[in-house]
Amino acid sequence: MNAIYETLSFLEKRKLDSAVKLTFSGDLILLEDGVRNAWNGSGYDFSSAFEYSSKYISEADLAVGVFEGPCAGGEYSTSNYGDGKPLRLNFPDSFAKAVSNAGFDLVTTANNHLLDKGSRGALRTLDILDSVGLSHIGSYRSQAEKDTVTIKEIAGIKFAFLAYTAGCNLGVRKRIRGGDLAYLTSFLDAPSSDEFDSYKEMVFRDFERAKAENPDVIIVLPHMGTQFSHSSNEYQEIWYKIFADAGAHIVVANHSHAVQPVEFRMGMLIMSCLGNFTNSYVKHDGDASALVEVYFDKLEKSAFGVGIIPMYTQIPIGKTPRALPIYDIMTDPELSAQIGTYEFERIKQVYGIVTEVMLGHKLPIDMVTSRHYKTEKGFSQDITPLCSQIKRFDDSVIVRFLTEAKAVCFVGDSVTGGSRNGGTGWYRPLSAHFENMVSYEKAWDGGTVQTLLDHIDEISGVGAETYVVAIGTNDVRYRNMGTCAMTAKEYIEKILAFTNEILEKAPGSRFLFIAPWMALSNDPYNKCDLSSKTKAIAVRDALLAEYSGALEEFCLREKHLYLNPNPHIRQVLSLNSTKKYLVDHIHPGRLYGVGLYSEAAVLAGL
Repeated sequence: MNAIYETLSFLEKRKLDSAVKLTFSGDLILLEDGVRNAWNGSGYDFSSAFEYSSKYISEADLAVGVFEGPCAGGEYSTSNYGDGKPLRLNFPDSFAKAVSNAGFDLVTTANNHLLDKGSRGALRTLDILDSVGLSHIGSYRSQAEKDTVTIKEIAGIKFAFLAYTAGCNLGVRKRIRGGDLAYLTSFLDAPSSDEFDSYKEMVFRDFERAKAENPDVIIVLPHMGTQFSHSSNEYQEIWYKIFADAGAHIVVANHSHAVQPVEFRMGMLIMSCLGNFTNSYVKHDGDASALVEVYFDKLEKSAFGVGIIPMYTQIPIGKTPRALPIYDIMTDPELSAQIGTYEFERIKQVYGIVTEVMLGHKLPIDMVTSRHYKTEKGFSQDITPLCSQIKRFDDSVIVRFLTEAKAVCFVGDSVTGGSRNGGTGWYRPLSAHFENMVSYEKAWDGGTVQTLLDHIDEISGVGAETYVVAIGTNDVRYRNMGTCAMTAKEYIEKILAFTNEILEKAPGSRFLFIAPWMALSNDPYNKCDLSSKTKAIAVRDALLAEYSGALEEFCLREKHLYLNPNPHIRQVLSLNSTKKYLVDHIHPGRLYGVGLYSEAAVLAGL
């Protein structure tokens, strides 16, 4: 992996953390097995469906879901879809309570299953939602209720909601469009329909009613799209344009049961589909979904970014489906223990699907974090969760060094540049503890000590007064006379030349040198002995020890600081799977590896 992604600054992260946050989920839906497997002997218990996701939902200032089916009483959902049985959805009342308990505040009921149990079932659903404290939009008891705009005000920001469905099952469109059920919901129509213009006019009238309430943000929740597709269709795009022209700020569509892009375009934030959330039909990538947080500036009263929380819908045997945050799967030992090796391979695929479709970047599982952030500028990664991986010991050499620094330049090769893990250098979890410190990075793939001399002006030009330098492992491994220091003596001579040039340009500069990084036995770039791989490993490791010893002596003589994190790294790797920490033979992974390397640097200086 050679892609380098932008990293959120401290100021950007603070703005996100202090923003008003609305969280949206995909479809809250129960097929036949989803209902039956929730039976506990005395009732239907759906709490497990939200066991791991509720913490993300409940911390929102407002959480919005898609309640895709009625609570009509009587016979519950009759099919698992595609099994040849008629599909009529119907949820136990306890499901509505579980949705409320999970932290949802508002649900849209405008969907194609609204009338699966008739108009009485649709109306009873509203009573059940009211009884559990869930606000709702999308179906109504009367025309007066339908004409009343749903408004939510949070921290001085006034949100107006509108909801629509592209249709209802059972062919009742005529009864709703100008018939006896006209009050029940709001339809959209296909552009090819003879009645399309009248539906369009209806939508514009809805927007005028919403604008009369003087909202800061208008959010539209339309039920439309092609099922099992990861992209929007022409129908959606035409209606997006209409919503934009009418004055919408955010559109959160649903119905496709598959994740679709999250985009800033047409002057709006468009989320075409967030996938399933509780659904036992997981073919066609139905097990890939996301919670999406939308962040609003309290002063501007507008959305400036989103946080995407990749989710995996798991169906334990004999139990109801549950939405699992993929970050929790990777970091919660109790949850990880419930995942098998083969299932984990699917989880990695799901993560790739969610990130590729919704972020526009297919990320490896090692880059998973609690949230992936996206703004109009694009995707940015967050370093903050990595900070908790290491403890800051204030008496450590490197911690004292960074505490005293106003501006630091981290210098090195691909391990410093993070070119194999998306751009997270080994030091990032450590430096993130120093919010007031200005940090720079100068790193080159395949960098050697000669690289430092070739780029001396670039390094000194950043204006730092302190330098953390991790270089030398490629000098040993590559054995290229044109670019590598071939002996420890030559290595130190070039290190001395580097420090002298920096000091000449900026007298008083301080240096902390990191010993050349260790590498595993599967290193394909080890050229230390071409006759035998075993000999090559032995020669390489002996040279790394020699170069490290020479660097330590040099630092002692020149009064620079020196650290060797490798013993701690080796110890941890000897006790654990290297795949957890390294993405290959030498480069630390983002999720755990960079935390290990930073921790090792801290401990080496105690």
